[in-house]
Amino acid sequence: MAHERFREAMEESGLTNFKFDGHQFTWEKSRGKPGWIQAKLDRILVLDAWRDLFQGATTSSIITSRSDHMPLFIQTESQVFSQCRRRFKFENLWLKEGQCRDVVIQSWNSTRGLKLLERFEICGKSVW
Repeated sequence: MAHERFREAMEESGLTNFKFDGHQFTWEKSRGKPGWIQAKLDRILVLDAWRDLFQGATTSSIITSRSDHMPLFIQTESQVFSQCRRRFKFENLWLKEGQCRDVVIQSWNSTRGLKLLERFEICGKSVW
């Protein structure tokens, strides 16, 4: 019954299992003794939007002797920052913020003589 309610809650919230590599039982009791118990208690749940944002993400379990739970490790290749750098767009509204305005003016003045696109790139990095 509890499993059914958990699955219903997952479905309603749009969460799905994110599979991980390595040992699949994430909890154990009495290792090396008669009656040793292993269970998959821990999971990684994500939204489709998260999967789209971190398409290169990988996950794995980590074997440890310090706990009866096995940690799950998520490695992401952050595409958010690389996309932002390529798609930088300056907003005139930013100039109304004093500190931002100062960064833009300083960057623009310090890049005189460079090609326009180079100036924009440097200014964008400065603002970022």
